[in-house]
Parts: sequence; C-alpha cells; structure tokens
Amino acid sequence: MKSALLAVAVCALCRAQATPAEEKVQAGLKAQRAGDLAQAAEAFSAAVRLDPKLPPARVYLGAVLLESGKTAEAIEQLERAAELLPQDPRIRPLALDAAERAALVAFLGALTSPVAPAQPPR
Repeated sequence: MKSALLAVAVCALCRAQATPAEEKVQAGLKAQRAGDLAQAAEAFSAAVRLDPKLPPARVYLGAVLLESGKTAEAIEQLERAAELLPQDPRIRPLALDAAERAALVAFLGALTSPVAPAQPPR
C-alpha cells in the first residue's frame, strides 16, 4: 500500500514539473509584466521552438508581436494556436482581431500617405 501511494506521489511530482518550453513561457510572462517586449518575444519564440504544439506559447507570442506592431507575425502565431486548439472559442477571435487591426493600419496608412497630384489631360 505504501509503495502504491509513493508511486502516485512521484507521478504527481513528475507531472507538476514544468517542461523547458513551459519554463520559457513563464520567463516570457515575467518579461512581459516587466515591460520588456523584446525579451518576452524571445522567450515565447524559444518556447515555440522547443514545443511547437504548445498553444500558450503561440498565444502569448502572438500577443507580444501584436503589441510590438508586428501584426502579420502575430496573426500567424494566433492562427497556429487556433489550429492547435480548435475547440477553444477564445483563440480564433484573437487572430481575427489581429487581422482586422492589420487591415485598419493599412487603410489608415493609405489615407495619410501623400497623393500624387493629378496630371492634366494631354
């Protein structure tokens, strides 16, 4: 009986131990809270490299990229996260919001760029 309880306790400890990718996610969150978006992006990117199928790494990376103005890269990460968790209704709207933001930024950029004067007819 004691050995069975010990085995259960050891298994619980093994599961409680964070993977290297999860540790990178935690480091990224710490950097993000400190306002260091570059360090956060690097940590989240490292987590994605270590475990490409870890949805939180992609969600957090997408959020930091979006906050850093890297909208296209953010959309890619958020869409990949949505593919990994298709049943999670919270992720797909993040990718859509990022895409809408990119479209708005492009539209506003077009509005503020100088327009070439019309050429008189010949």
